[in-house]
Amino acid sequence: QSFFNLIYFNINNGEFRITRSIKEVKDFAKNFTDGQEFLNAACENMVDIKYQDRVRDFIDLSTVIERIGDKKVIAEDYIGLDKCMYRISFIYVVKELDDEVVLCGVQKLKDKE
Repeated sequence: QSFFNLIYFNINNGEFRITRSIKEVKDFAKNFTDGQEFLNAACENMVDIKYQDRVRDFIDLSTVIERIGDKKVIAEDYIGLDKCMYRISFIYVVKELDDEVVLCGVQKLKDKE
């Protein structure tokens, strides 16, 4: 399954850039300039309450590079407010001078039952 949201996050300065997204997420993201604030708000507004704590820990950009380690990719599954199953992944992209960049992808795994 392919990612329907792909967003680059610069860990060092909080900037983010959407490369692929559904319209609702693009419109929602316009309200934010900081990547962590955007991710936190998306979690609150798009993730089932039972999964929010786990997803909030997973989307913590201050620890994502350490958690990725030498794996290159980490992922977490969750249920959205629409009762569908999703997977959010962080993929390590690059470290150049003072910039560390990760790609965040979201894909739908299963429609609601």
